[in-house]
Amino acid sequence: MAFQVLAPDEAEILVALVSAIVPHRQEALQATKVDTALALDTKMVADLGLRALCREGLRSLELRAQQEHHFRFAALGADEQAALLATIEPGAFFQTLVHLTKYDFYNRHIVWEAIGYPDLGNESGYLRLGFDRLDA
Repeated sequence: MAFQVLAPDEAEILVALVSAIVPHRQEALQATKVDTALALDTKMVADLGLRALCREGLRSLELRAQQEHHFRFAALGADEQAALLATIEPGAFFQTLVHLTKYDFYNRHIVWEAIGYPDLGNESGYLRLGFDRLDA
């Protein structure tokens, strides 16, 4: 992994956090989670506010994981990670990461293929056809 801003331990936490936000289990999507974390790191190069928010948030999350579970956040099971994330859910750090993660991850064609969404131009890709039409 070639993170530009984050140190290796911070990058490991970010990848675990991205994986918790988009918990798809398909093998094909595991590398995409890392790609999303790399994209977030790239955004931090130019956005100093995002960089500060993320570094502080990752540091705080890791500290809580160590204090409450005596393990690194990335080493915790999904249930323990979810419990920790629930405590920071309303905060700016978590909400920002959720937004940025979902935006990047779900805008990748490999994800569309893995979850069965054909593409934006294919009307049959909608779960409920006619969702944008009012009943007469």
